Amino acid sequence: MPGIIGVHFEGPHLNVTKKSIHNNEHIRKISEDELQTYCRKDLGKVLVTVAPESILPEQIPSVTPEQPFYYYRIPAFTGVYVSMLALLKAVDGRIANFAGIKYTFKPLLIHSVSTL
Repeated sequence: MPGIIGVHFEGPHLNVTKKSIHNNEHIRKISEDELQTYCRKDLGKVLVTVAPESILPEQIPSVTPEQPFYYYRIPAFTGVYVSMLALLKAVDGRIANFAGIKYTFKPLLIHSVSTL
């Protein structure tokens, strides 16, 4: 297959405390201009990685309206512990393309790493 099949946007929409090597001055919430860029039809498949506090729930469907939205929960790495029941209740009716939760449970992660 020739060419690029898609784009992954990651970096400016992070949690400052979990930013790794990213410079604080570049970390920000998603702007309307950025939302427009992420929705371009000429980019192929689009993956946008954001910290939960950098985007409003109402903005999520506009980022990738044709793609299913999954909340990717990795508390073993992030230290963020959110009730999944509370999350499901909070997004109900607010995120049109919400498809589910991807959950990484620390004991499973340890097992998968140790068997590699």
